Amino acid sequence: MKKNTLLLLAALAGTAAHAAPRPAPGFGFEENKAQWPAAARYRALVPGGAVWLRATGFTYSWANQQDLARTAETATPARPLPALRVHAVLVDFEGAAATQPVGQRPAEAYTNYFVGNDPRRWADHVRSFAEVRYPALYPGIDLRVYGTAQGQLEYDLCLAPGANLAGVRLRYRGATTLRVLPNGTLAVGTSVGEVREQRPVAYQLGADGRRQPVPCRYHLAGTTVTFELPAGYDRSRALVVDPVVQAASYVGVPGQNGSALARTATYDGQGNMYVAGVAAYLVANTSAYPTTPGAYVVPQGEITISKLNPTGTALLYSTHLGGTQPALGRMEEPSHLACDAAGNLLVYGFTTSTDFPTLATSYDRTLNGQDVFVAKLSPTGSALLASTYLGGSGDETTFTTGDLRVDAAGAVYVAGTTDGTGSRTFPTTAGAYIGTAPASRRSFVAHLDPQLTTLR
Repeated sequence: MKKNTLLLLAALAGTAAHAAPRPAPGFGFEENKAQWPAAARYRALVPGGAVWLRATGFTYSWANQQDLARTAETATPARPLPALRVHAVLVDFEGAAATQPVGQRPAEAYTNYFVGNDPRRWADHVRSFAEVRYPALYPGIDLRVYGTAQGQLEYDLCLAPGANLAGVRLRYRGATTLRVLPNGTLAVGTSVGEVREQRPVAYQLGADGRRQPVPCRYHLAGTTVTFELPAGYDRSRALVVDPVVQAASYVGVPGQNGSALARTATYDGQGNMYVAGVAAYLVANTSAYPTTPGAYVVPQGEITISKLNPTGTALLYSTHLGGTQPALGRMEEPSHLACDAAGNLLVYGFTTSTDFPTLATSYDRTLNGQDVFVAKLSPTGSALLASTYLGGSGDETTFTTGDLRVDAAGAVYVAGTTDGTGSRTFPTTAGAYIGTAPASRRSFVAHLDPQLTTLR
């Protein structure tokens, strides 16, 4: 049940498009509030990867299908997820006006990002939009970007009467091959598979409001794509050109942009539900945004926490938590959740990230191998109230023997396991039952103050 809940939240589901295309419910373009490099204005997850919307074009991040297939289901501390192979393709709007993309139709739920230890890169109440519009991208031409019912990316070139479609030029950078297939599809080769943009559909609306098809096709010259209308059209009326982008390996698999596995769940005094898990490829860190085209590698696995209303019918928020660079081939995971009397959410797990988010007052701000962590989020998930590492020089984990409790005063109690020589350097306090453990795997119990500044 927990797994299905998180998978449902991560899926990009939708309904069929209507005569005037509508964005698919669940498909969202998240705004950039400093959690990503400034060039990325919006990001949406699509089957096979992600699309980043820049003021001057699109950036596609397409992921290796085999890497995505190795979901967090099979990941343990001894068998973590591999690094994810990704290929970036940049599409530039050649000759376009200097315009800014504008999000439209915002969702009620929001997302928070506490990723890395630089608070300037944290973001709260990040909105998601059903569509993004580039107004007056070319003279008399707007660009709408949204999702299909299958979660694929779709964009419309909306031409006002008299506008010139020939002025629209899309230059592709980073593709290994670029060709127009006999059926009119544009095939974009990458190191991780082929991406296809379906033959564009163009139409005008008649006096009765019905679509009147207009023949349309791609024209490829080197790495630049333009659109041709071989039969012409009525330039006194508006025209819409409508391609669909899809990763060929993922056609018909909605939401196949990574897998999500719920690790733990809890509820608060009002009955709201919380689910925390690991999302493969749903990375928020800056390494996920490609600044140059071509192949690159990113770590897999990110802690994602979702809060739902008491009936489970509405997502209230999602929060991303973790470091930007967990060690390649290793992960960070949540294992336990608990709410205190004030409605704050405690998150407990383990990490290999050297820059897991902490505060100036945290008990421990330095990673020692693989450590456990404790973090406290506000009731809205929009503030990181406290956070700390805890561990010795070896590897600590919460994977099999961990636990988390919080008392009426907000003090925190955690249990876990430390191994090898690290058990000798695990921090203890005066009067501890066992102050120095043998050089073998041992369990630990720790007591921290509510602010996570002191080991008691």
